[in-house]
Formats: sequence, structure tokens, C-alpha cells
Amino acid sequence: MPESKLHELVSEFSRGDVQESSIRLTSEHPADIAGALQEMGPEGAWPILNGAARPRQADIFGYLDLDYQAQLATSIPRADLAAIFM
Repeated sequence: MPESKLHELVSEFSRGDVQESSIRLTSEHPADIAGALQEMGPEGAWPILNGAARPRQADIFGYLDLDYQAQLATSIPRADLAAIFM
């Protein structure tokens, strides 16, 4: 993904605009979203990821680096984490 697009997504997610984030979560490629989320800390990424439908969460989660998946898994409530994998 081009650096400019990565920074655009990170900026969009960081603003906290729920409606715009929701649009991005459904319209952008899961790998692009994962790249942007990895630029944020796990505590900041989960509220964004949580705004997506469960199947979409699973798609995005699969594109995260394994180390980041492990970090994120420790900040997600267990029931939500389990739902991503079901």
C-alpha cells in the first residue's frame, strides 16, 4: 500500500469519526486496514476493528502480523476475540 494511503487511513481512524471509519472498514481492502491498524497501538486499534461486522473483523485480523495479532488479542475482550474466530 502506498505510504500516503496508509497515513490517510491512520489519520481517518485517529480522528474518531465513527461514520467515516465505518465506511472505510467496509470499502477498503482488509490488508490496507490491517496496515493502518498496525500503525496504531492495540488499544487504539480495537475500537476501530470493533466497528466492523464480525466476518470483516476476521478478514482484517488475518492480515495483521502475527506479533501484532498476539498483542491485539491481549487487549480484546475474550468473548469478542472468540467471536472473530467462530
